[in-house]
Amino acid sequence: MFLAAVLMLGLTACGRSAEVNWQEQYDLGVRYLSEGNYEEAIIAFTAAIEIDPNRAEAYVGRGDAYIGSGEIEDNLAAAQADYAAAIELDDTNVQAYLGLADVYIRRGEFEKAREVLETG
Repeated sequence: MFLAAVLMLGLTACGRSAEVNWQEQYDLGVRYLSEGNYEEAIIAFTAAIEIDPNRAEAYVGRGDAYIGSGEIEDNLAAAQADYAAAIELDDTNVQAYLGLADVYIRRGEFEKAREVLETG
């Protein structure tokens, strides 16, 4: 009985630790993003995604950081993938739809942007 209680406490502590680590990385990404330090923001959001790949907001943050890094095709493609992943995880995340529409606008794909906004 004692061993079972110790195991339960250990599992609970690990869960809390992962959540704390995720939040720290996510908050760090938000800070870097607000400071315009896009490379560091991408690293922090990627770390948050590795800790918990089921949190849409980290994908949106990383997509925003890719957009901030410049409108080269690689960044736009990475941002598009992140926004799409966020929508897949949470189809109520307005920021993900806005980000995806922004990618299409930057590419001149206005009809796709309109479709995304209507869906969102």
